Amino acid sequence: MPIRPTLRSDSDLIERWQQSPSHWITSPPEEHDSLAQWFETTLTSDHAVTLTGSTPCNTPTCIIRSQRLPGDEHNAMICMTADPHGRDHEELKKALHTAADTLFTEGFCHSAVARINKSQPASRRLFEEVGFVEHSSPEPVAALNDTTTYSLARTDFWRRVNGIKCLAIIPARGGSKRIPRKNIRHFLGKPIISYSIEAALSSGIFDRVVVSTDCAEIAEVARYLGADVPFLRPMEISDDTTPLINVLIHALETVSPPDKPYTAACCLLPTAPFITAPLLTEGYRIMKHRHAPGAFTVTSFSSSIYRAFEIKDDGCLSMIWPDYEFTRSNDLPPAYHDAGQFYWVDPRSLLSERKVFLKGSAPIILPRDQVQDIDTPEDWLMAELLMRGKHATHGV
Repeated sequence: MPIRPTLRSDSDLIERWQQSPSHWITSPPEEHDSLAQWFETTLTSDHAVTLTGSTPCNTPTCIIRSQRLPGDEHNAMICMTADPHGRDHEELKKALHTAADTLFTEGFCHSAVARINKSQPASRRLFEEVGFVEHSSPEPVAALNDTTTYSLARTDFWRRVNGIKCLAIIPARGGSKRIPRKNIRHFLGKPIISYSIEAALSSGIFDRVVVSTDCAEIAEVARYLGADVPFLRPMEISDDTTPLINVLIHALETVSPPDKPYTAACCLLPTAPFITAPLLTEGYRIMKHRHAPGAFTVTSFSSSIYRAFEIKDDGCLSMIWPDYEFTRSNDLPPAYHDAGQFYWVDPRSLLSERKVFLKGSAPIILPRDQVQDIDTPEDWLMAELLMRGKHATHGV
């Protein structure tokens, strides 16, 4: 029979984990008949969780504990006590996999660290099977002499362990009219497209970073920056009236292997210098956490759209939503617009619905000072001012 989890809060366990704060979770309901199910339904981003698998006579067999590292909101520690040798190996493996997945998806963690007693080979094998690797560099967690530290990065877990395949698509046609050579024009010292390419490559989450362009010069710059340009985009989908969805469908159908299709794709716009690697991985985390078909960047309007006016044919102003004329600004619902940076999508949903803004997509909300649409020379100057301000504030 599977191990039923029960809570052990006696002095021995409290002593064992008193080095850092923890929150003891109440005993799991009877309907949770597996460690994995209990972990998945009890772990929250700001709680440490201790799982104690026990036999029917309530003898502790194994503890899997997950917590944030003190003073570090982006990493976590997973600890196991008691050698699981002779226990239900597959059940413990499933629980540990769920622990890691929950930390990365629900808990905003970038990496997990496991401290394992050297005398417990079964524990080491269990962590290795879930994807942890022995940590050979200076240990981020103070470990005892008789323990070995293992670590697992979030992107490695998603890609290697969970088997996701992510494709980055950067659409960058030539022939910009208002800003000549816009996609490779230098923005604060380097081609503006380099910001999107570098963020995608350094995120570690993409199996392939593809630039879709009809321009040989853009293709040369993109390859120099490390992107893949496996084709030149056909002219029929390269003019300024071509919808973005047509470009994405062409790229997906051209580069996606039929036997191993991509499980997620992200479209990064080439003139979005505020894109960062952490923002891309956070976008994927949000989509995965929400079980959404897509997720894309949005930001709030600087003033309420419900107080908007239109100019009628007679030249006079008229409120678009007159019902809100006397509503307090604080009582008006917030509204958001596309931030024009990147769009995560489930490729199957995109190909079936044939649109970028998929129904049920999750928002990736950005502050307004990290958003600037770049369509005109004035927009370009404003974006450079915002970026300089960001560098001055954060010392980048």
